[in-house]
Amino acid sequence: MTRGAFLREHPGKHVGIRFVSSVQASLELVAEGKVDISAAVRLVENDELGAHVAAPTPLPEGYEQVFYGKERGVCWITESNPLFDKDIVSARDLEGFTLLLPHTPEMMNAGATMRRKFADKGISINVRNTPFESYEEYFFSDMTRGFGIALHRDTTKHHYHPGMRVFELDDLAIPCNLYVMCDKENLDECGRLFWQNLMARIEDARRSSD
Repeated sequence: MTRGAFLREHPGKHVGIRFVSSVQASLELVAEGKVDISAAVRLVENDELGAHVAAPTPLPEGYEQVFYGKERGVCWITESNPLFDKDIVSARDLEGFTLLLPHTPEMMNAGATMRRKFADKGISINVRNTPFESYEEYFFSDMTRGFGIALHRDTTKHHYHPGMRVFELDDLAIPCNLYVMCDKENLDECGRLFWQNLMARIEDARRSSD
């Protein structure tokens, strides 16, 4: 919606969307010039619901990171997992299982948050961060005694495969905050216009929700 509105308001400009298969942290993608504007996800602690929470990671000078909106996290497993055919999966079913995540700062924070969420319910899980080269490698991992997490939109649109089951836990929500970030000093004219347009729409959305 944001991209379409921008192109209507600025005919002749071009904004591409790149789905990067790398599991590099979002900040690294911007710093290396692979993308101009990127998104980062932070799992929400129980007392952090809402827009006015700290950004997920400190940024170098010249970078900007802004809260964009709320997202929904889901769990996923593969068909080798004994829970694959279970109709309803609860947090207790994952007692002793290993949460497998990529080895990035964002995902290491996510693992710590998930461990606390389960611990608050008296459930112990293990967390293992592994340096996957791509999301395809991550989403095709063997989950015999493990599970992964992802944004609901990512599993439905980009990475889902037949041997994968995506589900929400019956008794444990995984709310997420989505942030957008950029290196403002390195944006060209089109990038600056798009960022300004994006910030205006975020501000409008905040005003309407107050």
